[in-house]
Amino acid sequence: MKKLQILFASLLAFSALAFALELELAWIFTDHAVLQRDLSIPVWGNTVPNATITVEINGVVACTHSSRTGEFLVRLPKLPAGGPYVLTVTAKDAQGTTATVSCQDVMVGDVWIAGGQSNMQYLLGSDWSTDSKLPLEQKAHKVNVIQRNEYLANCTPEATIRAISVPQKASFAPEDKVYAVWNLMDKQHADALSAVAAWFGRDIQLATGVPVGIISCNWGGTRAESWMSRAALLGNDKTNYKVAERDDYFYQVENSMLTEEQEKLNYIEANHLADPGNKGVEQGWAKSDFDDTAWVDFEVPGSWMAQKIMGNGALWARKTIQIPENWVGKELVLKLGGIDKHDITYVNGTEVGRTGKGYEEQYWDTPREYPIPAAVNNSTNLVIAVRAFSFLYDGSFNGANPFYCLVLKETGERIPLVGNWKAKPEVDFGGPFRFNSPKRLNGNNPHTPGILFDSMLRPIIPYGIRGAIWYQGEANASGREEAIAYRSVLASMIKDWRYQWAQGDFPFVQVQLAAYTQAVPYSDFQSWPFLRESQLKICEDLPNVYLATAIDIGEAYDIHPQNKKEVGRRLAETVLHHVYGKQDVVPFGPIYKECTIEGNSIRISFTNAKGLYFKDGTAKGFYIAGRDMKFVFADDVTIDGETIVVKARGLATPPVAVRYAWSNNPDGSLYNGADLPASSFRTDK
Repeated sequence: MKKLQILFASLLAFSALAFALELELAWIFTDHAVLQRDLSIPVWGNTVPNATITVEINGVVACTHSSRTGEFLVRLPKLPAGGPYVLTVTAKDAQGTTATVSCQDVMVGDVWIAGGQSNMQYLLGSDWSTDSKLPLEQKAHKVNVIQRNEYLANCTPEATIRAISVPQKASFAPEDKVYAVWNLMDKQHADALSAVAAWFGRDIQLATGVPVGIISCNWGGTRAESWMSRAALLGNDKTNYKVAERDDYFYQVENSMLTEEQEKLNYIEANHLADPGNKGVEQGWAKSDFDDTAWVDFEVPGSWMAQKIMGNGALWARKTIQIPENWVGKELVLKLGGIDKHDITYVNGTEVGRTGKGYEEQYWDTPREYPIPAAVNNSTNLVIAVRAFSFLYDGSFNGANPFYCLVLKETGERIPLVGNWKAKPEVDFGGPFRFNSPKRLNGNNPHTPGILFDSMLRPIIPYGIRGAIWYQGEANASGREEAIAYRSVLASMIKDWRYQWAQGDFPFVQVQLAAYTQAVPYSDFQSWPFLRESQLKICEDLPNVYLATAIDIGEAYDIHPQNKKEVGRRLAETVLHHVYGKQDVVPFGPIYKECTIEGNSIRISFTNAKGLYFKDGTAKGFYIAGRDMKFVFADDVTIDGETIVVKARGLATPPVAVRYAWSNNPDGSLYNGADLPASSFRTDK
């Protein structure tokens, strides 16, 4: 009898469970969420078909019905900033059965998406710098460490800044949910937020007094095309062919089985990029008595590609050092930065170390440290010879200046090795070769056009937002034509997002690319100035698209500059001016407006030009051309009110055009009274 009672009770419990009303809110509605103020707030999820849905927050109620398959979306009326509140959603089926889900500690404020590639992904607690492997005590003076400690020290108990990070996922199946929760930006959680977004959010919150929510959705190294829908890609003649390429590739079943490494190996072999063997050592290029005076100059650290020495392949670099007499016959240590990608290093003709072989890529940013035996150190003239080999991407001597030095082992005394070396190609493959597979069906490749829109962005839509901040573009600047095309590509992405969100032309604020690579005053072949120009032009092409510049806070040898606080501050000032209407906040540095030719000079006018000045009192970065369009340094540049008058004493023909800060890492010095730098520009088309 007892067994029958237990069985009957179990059946009743199973029956109740089987007929329980299911209710699930969209993944993004969790405790501590921030909802967008002054907007009809979308709330969505799943339940049984044809159920009555009631949503309530702070006494405000909205109702709807679920669809035939159980999906629902209801929009709450506009709410002012405030909180904390409880968001309650109730579903009721035709039989009167109900289910309720609640989110606690919900705020109403302003929600911003923080998107882009690695410089937006860079967390407050990250250290991706070239000296990240140094002991902690040696990193205490670093900008990112100081800024991180400053942010944590000022985290408020109220935690009116909250954040949620979309997990990185690349999938060909359109996703509708991910697994993440909103967190208070307190000392426990702040390290896990984008550093740029953290500082941006703090400045906005302090200036407006309303809660701020950050949705972090980014992936390092990705192109704008990854974040566009298929429809947007097909609608742009700069990108529609990529959809066809992707589809054509996956019609071939065998391709779905390839790993990225196999694809890359196929690419390398197809382009004949294998190391042909060390021919330079056979020609005596490692020997101390070899005459390298006819070799070209090579600035170290630096990219031999950016310096136009050669493309991918094997390059030899030599430097002769004078050491003190009391160092001779003692053990030394040779320190070099992350040579891209392999190296064999010699001192006085003797090999002292090597790193990398075959098609290994992992050592491109690994500093080298090779011991020099006392027997090799037999003269005050020390000749260092490095055979560097790169078969993909850039070819360079990476790292910061401190990583290039000669060290006396017994005392730690150092002789720097930065500056001019002599270089000669051993084998030049051309290039640079850039394997960037848009393929890999089962490899989760984030570079595939459209994949991150489906995998990471789609699950957010249509969550109510105030706007988006965007730090990306490096991956779209591999060449001049591509950088120019970015104007059209990113514009398509912005219009796509606005269409998908269906809440109008929300603000979209870009970070103009920071300076990077070896400092060059002017370059006609580098692509980043053209991409910066595209970023400016997009602001002219579309409404509510703005720009914050980082051109003067980059780092020559680190594509991830550490000063994220200033980037966040400038983004916030742009937003405070354009979005929140704070006209006393200057949104940007001087922006080229128009020019007029006045005899042998060109007068240039700007917007945001109040208080123009040259930093350090010297005009730098201006280049002028005559009818032959050969640009020369403008050695006579003066400020006249809110205009600049540019000329060059040695110009052979009347001037027709000016370019300013026109290189990847320029030396421009023009600022306005808000201490914001002028954007790079060209007056020619």
